[in-house]
Amino acid sequence: MSGQELTGRWWVPPKSDLDETGVLRIGMKGDLELALNGTLGRLDAFPNAAKSRVPVVWGVTRTQQLVTLLDVARTDWHIAAPGYPTETFRPEAALVGALLGPDDLSCSRVGVSFPGLHQWLGQSGLRETVGPKVRDWRIAVDPPHVDTLTLADGTDVTIDFTYRTDRTTVGRLGIDESIFVTFRPKHRSPIDEILRPVSQLRDLLIISCGQALMPVSVRLYCPTRLGAPDTADDPDQTPITFYRATIHPDVDTTQAGERLDFLVTAPQHPKGVAGAIDSWFALYGHHSAAINIISGLHYAPQVLRDPELLLALIVAEAYHRASSFPQAVAREDLKRWHALISVTPPPHLGWLKDFVAQLEEPSLNRRLKDLIGRLGDVGKTLTANVPKYSFRASTWRNAFVHSQHETDGRLSGAHLLQLAWITRLLIELVLLSDAGFKISEAGSIVNHPRFRVASSLQLKWPPVSASPKRQA
Repeated sequence: MSGQELTGRWWVPPKSDLDETGVLRIGMKGDLELALNGTLGRLDAFPNAAKSRVPVVWGVTRTQQLVTLLDVARTDWHIAAPGYPTETFRPEAALVGALLGPDDLSCSRVGVSFPGLHQWLGQSGLRETVGPKVRDWRIAVDPPHVDTLTLADGTDVTIDFTYRTDRTTVGRLGIDESIFVTFRPKHRSPIDEILRPVSQLRDLLIISCGQALMPVSVRLYCPTRLGAPDTADDPDQTPITFYRATIHPDVDTTQAGERLDFLVTAPQHPKGVAGAIDSWFALYGHHSAAINIISGLHYAPQVLRDPELLLALIVAEAYHRASSFPQAVAREDLKRWHALISVTPPPHLGWLKDFVAQLEEPSLNRRLKDLIGRLGDVGKTLTANVPKYSFRASTWRNAFVHSQHETDGRLSGAHLLQLAWITRLLIELVLLSDAGFKISEAGSIVNHPRFRVASSLQLKWPPVSASPKRQA
């Protein structure tokens, strides 16, 4: 996504006679700012500058583009020379190509393009032939055909390849390929709802490549939109470009054209592209919270290692709870607790049953071992350089949460870094495995740079005491 400025006139609908000139700035990462040369409407329309919010703002640029700004919050109000007020706003989202009112914000479908999508799909329509002579060179376009697939909720998914020539450089002719994945639900949906599959696809790509990704383009199709004046275009066939900040400002993002290094790609899935997308969306329905956090650590990273590791361990525990792993363990002391339940007076019976139920839950140590076992030899290789990884990570979590001193020696920042790297990659590999990718059989995984960085770091770890029975 490239930054741009849209200069035009802006107003709060429907009172277009109270418009004001200004510039809408769209940053490289989707961040938005509307800087006005005056005020948005009457001076008394927004008496409290700190709390001023406008649901919808309309605009027309000097190139006759129609713009709708949503959930616009005032961030600055000051007196400019020679003495008139000016305002600055931060929109939550911008839709370029239509004027949409509060009752029009429903869409029939959404299309999205991401960097590296052709790599993940393993398909491209660009064909190049190089011969011994200059006249033997050929560049051709042959768009691949990908069958439409239907998700479990009835949403149709299509993948389209589009091309355009690039003449921005003198003496150079290029062809740019764009791949759009379009989601069409069974019924028209509000914007936030129709954008949900875009976020889910983004999380799949982020986990697969280990980098924050910004969409190259997001296109909405709204049948009820107001078209440009004097045009006869079909609203349901003309896209609206959607902008919204989705990446933390300090995070480096991959630009279009850069090559990404994926852990897995769609052709590696046993059922191909359709199976990879369908399985991921089905998995997302059960583990959306865990996926949101583990992918969010890429596009909104933690500054300190302690919260990064804590979040990763929380995700590991949450994912284990919602998976098919056994959620009860057998311990010797549980027989005595159940015997006590049988003679407990009714006023205390409910509390005691809840307490014993917690004792029956697997510990974090056990849960991490289950996740490692899910990956087979890949999981063992990942944790080989951290002695007693599962027990060490769970012990650190318990000490950190309860503000206890570590009895086996304080872990350094390098120790926490490796534990965080391993835990995050462990969860990501288990997610991909549960989505149908054959992680335990993929020999290339252990040679991938992300895997080597997390697993090959060799540190001197402090000794740990024997695991108590509760950690079994």
